[in-house]
Amino acid sequence: LYDIQETFAHKIFCVLTIRGRYGVVRECRENATGKMYMAKIIPYTQENKKDVLKEYEILKSLHSDKIMALHEAYVTPRYLVLVAEYCTGKELLYTLIDRFVMLKNTSYLVQILQAVEYLHNRRVLHLDLKPDNIIVTNLNVVKLVDFGSAQSFNPLSLQQQESGAGTLEYMDANKEVVGPPADMWTVGVCLNFSQEDVEQLPMVTVKTSPENVSKNLRKGVLACVFVSAGPVQPHVTASRTPGCRTLT
Repeated sequence: LYDIQETFAHKIFCVLTIRGRYGVVRECRENATGKMYMAKIIPYTQENKKDVLKEYEILKSLHSDKIMALHEAYVTPRYLVLVAEYCTGKELLYTLIDRFVMLKNTSYLVQILQAVEYLHNRRVLHLDLKPDNIIVTNLNVVKLVDFGSAQSFNPLSLQQQESGAGTLEYMDANKEVVGPPADMWTVGVCLNFSQEDVEQLPMVTVKTSPENVSKNLRKGVLACVFVSAGPVQPHVTASRTPGCRTLT
């Protein structure tokens, strides 16, 4: 990531937060204001650059308090960098565990549906609405994040889902084309997972990684989870590099 480290004189990249299929997410701090952001760093080639840029094109068109807000974006010769608001809070399942409640009994479900309705009204499909991509902030506001699988749609001419998009266990395998029902299906899957009668699950104390929480909950293994923190990475100071340009 040398060209990324050399890209931003006005920001400092901090801890590696998430490593996903298409890139990594790091915390970053703006030098001038001290404000924290999340930077999603996505490698690309000339062959897939157009597809990678779709996430930027979609995010810049969305303005809702229930959608992670894009702050700025840059493209270097090797990477797309999406700098978005810092969503303080926890993933949906962590929040439900902490509060020992089911999704159907909370306002979170209403907020999720409001966010999905907002997207569909703007002809956008998220297509990866798993609990990992639903954040509940410290103010109890739901935020949808990670639009790497998102795509625009025309209700009069629905298309097939793009190859590699979404998470298989949340997808409706019976649909040849995707439209708004695809997102509603994944919301239903989330609802089904969280409606498990947690009072009937064995109460255990387990140290586990964040990646295993969703899987263990679905299996009924966990009713309460204590997450062991990983090692903190050193701060990486960034400076400007030729070939980087701001996206508008």
